[in-house]
Amino acid sequence: MAAKTDSNVLIIGESGTGKELTAQAIHNDSLRKKGSFVTIHCSAIPNEMMEMELFGDEKNYQMGKIELAENGTLFLDEIEYMSFECQSKLFEFLNSKVLHQRKIDVRIIASTQIDLLHRVNQQLFKGELYYKLNVLHIVIPPLRQRRDDIMPLVSYYLNKYCKILKKEITGIEKECSEVLVNYNWLGNIRELESTMEHLINISKTKILLFNDLPSDIVTSYMTQKYTSGDTKQIKSPEIVEYSEIVRLLKQEHGHMKTVAQLLDMPLSTLYRKCNKYNIEPKQYKAW
Repeated sequence: MAAKTDSNVLIIGESGTGKELTAQAIHNDSLRKKGSFVTIHCSAIPNEMMEMELFGDEKNYQMGKIELAENGTLFLDEIEYMSFECQSKLFEFLNSKVLHQRKIDVRIIASTQIDLLHRVNQQLFKGELYYKLNVLHIVIPPLRQRRDDIMPLVSYYLNKYCKILKKEITGIEKECSEVLVNYNWLGNIRELESTMEHLINISKTKILLFNDLPSDIVTSYMTQKYTSGDTKQIKSPEIVEYSEIVRLLKQEHGHMKTVAQLLDMPLSTLYRKCNKYNIEPKQYKAW
């Protein structure tokens, strides 16, 4: 729907959910697809440089991104970082579509990680610009709210990085898949892609293994499962054992001898299991 119109679009979503990819997809499927798709990452540009970046400098014959995106699309990423002065000037341009005394045909797609209307109510973002941008409103849910997307993405990145890294990997261990699907992915797709690249880099077999997962992801996943009280999805005895070791290490602040006694196992066995699961007991001493 957004691609079939020329109205402005506001995309809302957490970091790593694919806001820029969505904006690019809208442009690629629109009547403007032969024009340029130009991006400004507002959070990366100092306030004093933003006006020049957007509008250019007529005196010094320097074109801004608005002019560069003429007949195409300008994507303003993380627009909440734009200064009040630039917000006012952008609003004026959107009203007139005139810059440096000439009409410019450009479509604006903006994105934000926050509730911009709340910022408007707090007088931290200009209401007139918000309503000008928020003609079409697209919310991209975080990856943890669309778990059905995870395995197709895993498959995509598996193929991508096997080609790049010249690896031959044909499958994923069940316990590894369980973590990939049920971990909360606070970094969303960006974190998932990084994790897949990590797994493929260090894999020594043709199957991605639970033991190859980054320890911080496994620890976070186990904590997440424990605190939620939902153990229905934990089916693997190894994952249950891992979870119990981590829980007791936290409880006993990394004191291995006490944890071994609570688990009713020899201390040497506990050390062996920690090594197997990539658990570093020392990190729990500060908890």
